[in-house]
Amino acid sequence: MTVSTRQNLLDIAARHMRSRGYAAFSYGDLAAECGIRKASVHHHFPTKEALGLAVLDAHQEKFSARLQAITDDAADLRERLTAYGALFREGSGDGLLPLCGALAAERDALPQAMRDKAAGLLRVQLDWLTDVLAQGGVAHAARSAMALLVALEGGAIVGWGLSGVASGHPFDDLVAELCASLCAGAKGSHHRISH
Repeated sequence: MTVSTRQNLLDIAARHMRSRGYAAFSYGDLAAECGIRKASVHHHFPTKEALGLAVLDAHQEKFSARLQAITDDAADLRERLTAYGALFREGSGDGLLPLCGALAAERDALPQAMRDKAAGLLRVQLDWLTDVLAQGGVAHAARSAMALLVALEGGAIVGWGLSGVASGHPFDDLVAELCASLCAGAKGSHHRISH
C-alpha cells in the first residue's frame, strides 16, 4: 500500500519539527523532499499552522491509542511504566527529539493554537501517569508523574545533545526506586500486621 501524499507530508513535517524545529523548515523543503510542487503542499495544508496542528492531532491520536493499549494490557505498575518508557523512547528514536520536547524548546516561535495543543499533549501524559501511579499505590502521584515525564523529556534532550552518548536513563532509575519503595512499604505493613 502506498502512503498518501498528505500522510507523507505529515511524516516529513513531524521529522523536521523533531530535528530542525518548526520555524526552521519551509513548504519548499517539504515539496522537494516529497517530490511535488509547493502549490500541492498548500492544497493539503493551506497554512503552516494548519500543517503543524495536523501533525499534533495525528501524534495525539496515535499516542493516546498506545497509552490505552498499555492500560489494557499491562498488569501492574512496573509493567505499565516500563511499557510507557519504551513507547516514549521509540517515539524519540532515530536521532530525533520527542515532539513535545522539541516544540516546548521553541514555544515562543509557535502560533498560539500550536502552543495550546502541544501543552495539551503534555497534560495528557501527566494525567495518564498520575492515574497509573495512583492506582499503583504511589503517594504524591502527581509529583511523581511530573518527575517521570521530566526524566524522559530531559533524558532525551541531554542524550540528543550528547549525540546519544549518555548511558543509563533517569526514568528507569525512578521507576526502580518507586517500585522498590512500594515493595518495601508493603513488606513493612505485612511485618507490622503479623506481630
